[in-house]
Amino acid sequence: MIYITISKINTFPEQSLLLYPQNRSTGVVHSYLIELKYLRSDASDSRADGACREVLAQLKQYGQDHKLQVLQQGTVLHRVVAVIKNFKIVLFEEI
Repeated sequence: MIYITISKINTFPEQSLLLYPQNRSTGVVHSYLIELKYLRSDASDSRADGACREVLAQLKQYGQDHKLQVLQQGTVLHRVVAVIKNFKIVLFEEI
């Protein structure tokens, strides 16, 4: 296994994942913090916009956490957000 996965067990429809190298001597120098949010198919456009703002704010907050900074030390942290509505991507970006 190249990466260790830490998952914040949220209630559906939201999930936070942290992937960081198990052994940095293997040359793997990237860590990933991923925030996923799934919206129901009947969610309004304003709800989708709100979810996008919410998930971006959460990811920025998680990125400032001291424990995260220790775990990803020596790697480049990539923060990725994804908001999905009815199996269609509303937002997917690295911030």
